[in-house]
Amino acid sequence: ESESEVIESENVPVIIEEKSESNEEKIKKSKINSYYRGSAGSNNFYESSIKFPEGIENSFRKNFSLNLEDEFFNSILENNEYIVLSSCNGNVYFVDRFTGKIKEKMYFENESFEKTGIVIENKIYINSLKKIFEINNEDLSKKEIYKSEDDSYIWSNINRCGNKLSVIEFNYQNKKASLKIIDIGGNSDVQEFKFDAINFVSDKICIANNCAYILFDTNLLEYDFDKMRGNIHSLDMKNDNKHRLRTDESSNIFYLNYKLFITSDLYEIFYLDLPGADY
Repeated sequence: ESESEVIESENVPVIIEEKSESNEEKIKKSKINSYYRGSAGSNNFYESSIKFPEGIENSFRKNFSLNLEDEFFNSILENNEYIVLSSCNGNVYFVDRFTGKIKEKMYFENESFEKTGIVIENKIYINSLKKIFEINNEDLSKKEIYKSEDDSYIWSNINRCGNKLSVIEFNYQNKKASLKIIDIGGNSDVQEFKFDAINFVSDKICIANNCAYILFDTNLLEYDFDKMRGNIHSLDMKNDNKHRLRTDESSNIFYLNYKLFITSDLYEIFYLDLPGADY
């Protein structure tokens, strides 16, 4: 609803109408973070002002649709202006989130985007099989900020903790993996935690309580960003076959309410209690 203000001018009241800010204007002024599966905890949770059953009462409608005639293996990202899609053919599309029109299309030669990047306060980060690129939201300029080692591939979607990006790098031939920590706060330092992954390493990184959690083989990798130190915990409870937790490439891991949830290869759900707010 608009507000009115009365101004006295030569004893004649003048009414000036103040228009309320539109939802589009509010979004354009906002700083948006966009993650694979909605949150750093990788749990398909998206912040929304719509509460059940308002969506049903107000109805949903299709604003626009596009046929890009391209191939996508990952999820979409968004910021305050664009819907961002990156394809396995090296194309990155910037679609106006309000009109549905393609504002810009970038082509990255010899690159394939198969995992999902991240948006941090409107700045876009996307990862190909070998590189991570930073794209400035203001002018859509791009720069390479990381390249993987020879014979290794960026295996995971990007996640973050503070001003540090985290990705998994994997050499499938020699079964060597590493968690890469890339500082985007100004010094561009890269740290890593190396480990062996014989059967598989997950492409999902779950962030909770300033720690990264990653599934591989029969283990759970826990990396503490504060201490910059990693620990590996075995999930193969050999003395308890009834509650044995086995994971594979399709297993999910996500965080909610001080619990870390993991799905097994038999589609069971296990959870681990993490330290609460009062420890």
